[in-house]
This record gives sequence, C-alpha cells and structure tokens, in this order.
Amino acid sequence: LFPYTTLFRSSNIFKPSDLDPNYKQNMSQGAIGRQILIMNEELLRYKTSIREKHNLELLLGLSINKEQNHGIGGWGKAGPSDNIYYYDPDINMDVYNYGFGATEKWKATRLYRSDFREKVMVSYFARFGYNCKQRYLLEGTIRRDGSSTFGEDHKWADFPSIAVGWAFSEENFMKWAHWLDWGKLRASYGTSGQIFTDEYL
Repeated sequence: LFPYTTLFRSSNIFKPSDLDPNYKQNMSQGAIGRQILIMNEELLRYKTSIREKHNLELLLGLSINKEQNHGIGGWGKAGPSDNIYYYDPDINMDVYNYGFGATEKWKATRLYRSDFREKVMVSYFARFGYNCKQRYLLEGTIRRDGSSTFGEDHKWADFPSIAVGWAFSEENFMKWAHWLDWGKLRASYGTSGQIFTDEYL
C-alpha cells in the first residue's frame, strides 16, 4: 500500500479603498499552499490451524508516514488605484504614517511570509494470536514507534499489549440459551502514547 496525496490551494483577495474607513487604502492579499502526504504500509500475515483445534495467526508490519506543508503569502497596502488588483512593490511606498501629529506611527505597507513544516513517523508492529476451538483466546501485540514529534531524547517508544478472552457462548452448557447468539468475556492491558499535532513542539 503506497498512497500519495498532494493538495494545492491558492487565494487572491483585493479590498478596495472604500472598505478602509480610517486610511482609505486598498489592499491586495495572496497566498499559495501545498500539502504532501505520503504513507507506506507493508503487512506480512501467516495463519495456520492444527487439527482444526489450535489456530495460530502472526502479523508483522511496517508503516511510514510523512507530511509536508509549504506556504507562502503576503499582502500590500496603498496600491496606486482601485482598478489595479495586484501589488507591485517597485511602484508602491514601503512605509506609511498611521499616526498623526506628535504620535507618529510608521508601519510597513507590505508583508511577506513563508513557511515549511514536516512530520515523519516510522512504526514497526507485530501481533500474535491464538485460539483453541474458537473459545479460548490469547493475543499479544508490540508496536515500536519513532516520530519527529516526540521529545528530543525520546524519538522511539515501545507500546506492548496483551489480551485474553473466553467465548463462553460456545461452551456446551450454554446450548440451552437460544436467545444468545454469541458472547465473549475479554480482558486486556496495554500502553499507548501521544503524537503531537505541532511539528516542532
């Protein structure tokens, strides 16, 4: 399994000077963004049954996820005309006094910013399952995750779990219970972790 997703987005916004009640300045704003998602998952599964009584299943897996976000954008104020919707820095002023009198407040009339963020996660996992006559169940899993969002000194972490179960509805003494199609008791214990949404927390 190797899905690859790319998302593009762009926007252009122009606000004429009539919409600026204070300074009567138009504004042109634009942004372009791109998001890349890559995932690779490999699975190896083995199943066998001994005398149709003892059933074994083994699953091994590898998962790789990568997410990249690129973005550029900016805005410019005080264009030469409301009929020109795009901003040319060569013909527009750099700063403007947004104050008055003794309280001068000079600010830039344009802004540009760019950004790049990336998250990567690699996981190895294995699962062992056993059941006897589909009644008595045992399952164990182990997962080892490495993530760029984990702490600097803890880039890898292990997450084991174990579970036991009993399908009591398959026992002979439950045959009289025609109102019950299937019933199972299950107990499990395991550990889990947290993947932070912030790439550089």
